[in-house]
Amino acid sequence: MHIEPVYQRTVQQLADRGSPFWMVFAPLAVDASAGASDARFEELASRWPCSPTPTPARVDCAHPSRHFLPGEILMRKLIYDRGLAAGREQGIEQGIEQGIERGVERGRVEAARALLLETLRARGMRVGVVQRARIDSEAREAVLRRWFSRVLVATRASELFEDPV
Repeated sequence: MHIEPVYQRTVQQLADRGSPFWMVFAPLAVDASAGASDARFEELASRWPCSPTPTPARVDCAHPSRHFLPGEILMRKLIYDRGLAAGREQGIEQGIEQGIERGVERGRVEAARALLLETLRARGMRVGVVQRARIDSEAREAVLRRWFSRVLVATRASELFEDPV
């Protein structure tokens, strides 16, 4: 087994190895800086846009020695940023799809309710305040359709609600 002394390499030397993996060690490089690390990693990431390899830590320290960890390391992961953006986009798409589905369902319920009330009116049946409130508060399309089937043979509006729903 060979342990690579990455703290003796430059950011460019790590990038030249051709794999985003080596850029994880960019903060430990001799010439480490946030700009150098980011530029090289962005270059590598453009070659492997779907690479699951995390981005290197960004270095923000004035200490010239690389024998110690930098005083302050700011972790910024390109994969995290891309994943977050993709997750948001997917969430928005799912939200839109769910909103459309709910809207369609509400439209069906409203249409079934309107059809039921129009049929009651056409058949000359009086709908009381309590019956109208029950019809207006029903949110299940199947129940409204069942009531519509009953209104076709009923002689008065109260017959719609005689059987338990």
